[in-house]
Amino acid sequence: MISKKDLLIKTNISYGQLYRWKRQGLIPEEWFVKTSSITGQVTFFDEDLIIPRIQKILDLKDEFSIDEIKQILNPSPSEITFSLSKLNKLQCFDGRILKKLVDHETDLNINEVVILYALSKARKDIEKHFYKIKFDITLSEFKNFDFTNAKMALISKKREGYILFFNDSLIASDSELEIKHYNLSDLQQELLEIIRKLSYRN
Repeated sequence: MISKKDLLIKTNISYGQLYRWKRQGLIPEEWFVKTSSITGQVTFFDEDLIIPRIQKILDLKDEFSIDEIKQILNPSPSEITFSLSKLNKLQCFDGRILKKLVDHETDLNINEVVILYALSKARKDIEKHFYKIKFDITLSEFKNFDFTNAKMALISKKREGYILFFNDSLIASDSELEIKHYNLSDLQQELLEIIRKLSYRN
């Protein structure tokens, strides 16, 4: 952590600049962490977040408008494409899932990445019940997928494990047993929060 006083000295910016960027939405309000002291309140920041952000603002401010800088700093996830190297930076995907489904030459959209995240989240549950799991999908199937009411289920059938995707409710046969299901819209929000936090550091 770094105090506000030390931050202003280290980055050579003014108090006014810092709080103007906060009002303009270039620096998230939640980064201003206030703590009590003998003399009143002292504001601290996560140094690993705030220093790169201020440097990027300084690099961009003479060339771009405030709105353009906001878009650069906080792009909409729907507009982001994800390479394999970017997925690895997020550190929330199972390597075996990535190896099976991701082409090194292909960038993915947010929908496809949510499916990778869901499958990675399911890996621990899969290994509790099965030696291996069967799923026959390609990520491109999910490019325009609607996650509203969508779920992914881990199914046991004849002692083998399967992954199924469905909406609202699962209609299973007598030979199928649902081990666990995952709400894809919830996982989507989890992943978006991870992406948002990583974007702060870029």
